[in-house]
Amino acid sequence: MRCLSCKHLDLKHNAQMSRHGFGHCKKEERNYVHVSIKNERECASFEEVDQATVGKRSPGPLPSQIVESMTPGYRYRADQIAAKFHAKCPEVHALLRKMVDDGVIQSARGARDSRYFIPATELPRDESIAPGAYRPEAK
Repeated sequence: MRCLSCKHLDLKHNAQMSRHGFGHCKKEERNYVHVSIKNERECASFEEVDQATVGKRSPGPLPSQIVESMTPGYRYRADQIAAKFHAKCPEVHALLRKMVDDGVIQSARGARDSRYFIPATELPRDESIAPGAYRPEAK
């Protein structure tokens, strides 16, 4: 079982720890002890909650998941990426801004809404056209 689907998990106890994938078990007497919401564990006091609650508790996407889902050269709005991961748009937008600051992705400024992208890799001019493909005549 996972603590994410347990009735006793409290993610609001410490918001910073929740962002890193840890929550506080209400059955735990010590306030400073947190449990991983992702890993399997044995627990005698486990009580399962409904799937709707599990869906609300699910952490947002990781930066590596976002990068893997993006096609190089294609520009995405934050709401498009949020929809892919069934996450809240403001949280995804904040994560995307941090990824831009870290240099992982780029932002296309100048549009009415911010769009994010991974630059398409450019091939050297000699390899940009496949062998045997149509080549326009030079004028």
